[in-house]
Amino acid sequence: MDPHRAHWEERYRETPAEALPWFYPGLDPDIEAALGELALRQGRLLDLGCGPGTQAIELARRGFAVTASDVAEAALAGARARAAAAGVAVRFVRDDILATRLTGPFEVVLDRGCFHVLPRERFGDYAAAVHRLLAPGGWLLLKCFSHEEQRPEGPPNRLAPEAIRATFEGRFRVERIDRTHFPARGDEPPPRALFCRLARI
Repeated sequence: MDPHRAHWEERYRETPAEALPWFYPGLDPDIEAALGELALRQGRLLDLGCGPGTQAIELARRGFAVTASDVAEAALAGARARAAAAGVAVRFVRDDILATRLTGPFEVVLDRGCFHVLPRERFGDYAAAVHRLLAPGGWLLLKCFSHEEQRPEGPPNRLAPEAIRATFEGRFRVERIDRTHFPARGDEPPPRALFCRLARI
């Protein structure tokens, strides 16, 4: 097992999903707003790095045909159980976007935490893979840690808008990059984030 997958398998085996800092029980408000403003109400949607599966479940409730992928089978086992308890159909698949076996096309790809844990030297490979999976004119909705976030814990990459534009230039049209945050946990200040809307060229 490669070290990247082993890390996430261990994390999900040792920590209850609800205790993980990125766990959010409902649909992320930035995602909900983007779907409404872009009038995206149905179609094939891929949730990359789905983790606990909460976003995939909420999107399936809203009528999307959802495929949700993660490198960790331990994460997917919990996500499948949550989807079954919620009574929604989600196709959960163990997959690594940098060596993906998935096939599209998808109308929407959602990433709420995968991109910013990848090695920076693989960002171009990520952009190429997502481009292949999306239908022409499809949307990548990407939420990642911002370069303005200073706390030491969290993902290894903190991105500035310029880094987003440089990564996706030529394959995507950057429609919007908004400064936002990940939902807070308890009394902690919410982590600063970027929410990006990118249209596949």
